[in-house]
Amino acid sequence: MVRLRSAMPVLLRSREVPLQVVLAAVVPALVGAIAGWLLGVNELVYVVWSVIALAGGFFAGLEHRGAGEGAIRGVLGGGLFGATLLLVHQAIGDEPKADLPEPEVVLVAITALIGTVAGALGGARRAKREGKMAEAQEQEEQAGQEGEAQTEQQRAAREAARKGKKQREEKKEAAFSLKRLHWYEFIGFLGAGVLAGSLFLPWFSTSCKSDAAARAANEAGGAGCNPNSVYNGVRGDFTGFETFKYLDWLLIAACVAPFILAYIIARGHKLGWKPGEVTMIVGMIAFALIVLNGLVLGKPGDTVDMKFEIGWFIGLLGAFLLFVGGTLRQALSADAKKPPGVM
Repeated sequence: MVRLRSAMPVLLRSREVPLQVVLAAVVPALVGAIAGWLLGVNELVYVVWSVIALAGGFFAGLEHRGAGEGAIRGVLGGGLFGATLLLVHQAIGDEPKADLPEPEVVLVAITALIGTVAGALGGARRAKREGKMAEAQEQEEQAGQEGEAQTEQQRAAREAARKGKKQREEKKEAAFSLKRLHWYEFIGFLGAGVLAGSLFLPWFSTSCKSDAAARAANEAGGAGCNPNSVYNGVRGDFTGFETFKYLDWLLIAACVAPFILAYIIARGHKLGWKPGEVTMIVGMIAFALIVLNGLVLGKPGDTVDMKFEIGWFIGLLGAFLLFVGGTLRQALSADAKKPPGVM
């Protein structure tokens, strides 16, 4: 049993919170940044580094109990890896030595998916190993009690008491109570409202606000605004729904996360991960997608002189509030610290 215990890494949630942030967020972001630099240097080195990095999601999953927790760690690490890879590559501006998907933001979804699978496999591996440990311990305890006599009546009484206690606990936990909600949940609600509302506001605009302004600029030799600035053949302001084909609906889906979290907390459901972790990741991904579709990958369309409008900045704020609400809520559920190596 000592051999099995020492074979597993320390649980991430048993470490200090700053170290958790470094291992779960800073490390994959740093590895992704290196991959972004290698993308413009050498294709073979880039591919080998990326495969090793994404395979590391399996070992990260070993720091969690079960496939569910491992998958959450994997999607966070994989998403950060892909996002920082694209950010650094775009910042450096070198010609990529390897092929990238079109649009490039799809790479983030691919790396997040690979990280999810790898993390889930790692978490499942740990759960299986710990299950064997528990089984061995149970067998050892049963062997130590072989000399004790126990009547059928005693066993039935203990079983009835155990079932009664379990039923009382389940009934208590099933009660729906808004008193379980913390003010951190309302930060998530605010973020969802701000993000959803931003999609109805202008996100981008052309240099000339109308065809009449474009004609006047042409007559004046381009003074006042750029008449070549158009989006899908149209001039003016464009809301989030008018700008994007898929991203707007992904952001709407992200707005649902804090309300699902609140329902789970109000119901008192027990989760295999800390409440708020999924909302935190959703907010982080929404923030990254907005930055990518504005700064990193450029403004929409192949036109010139597209301008940011207030909706883009408000959407960025809403995604950030989602991230903050989830981060603060998951920090409330920190496990008690355990000595290193203790399961």
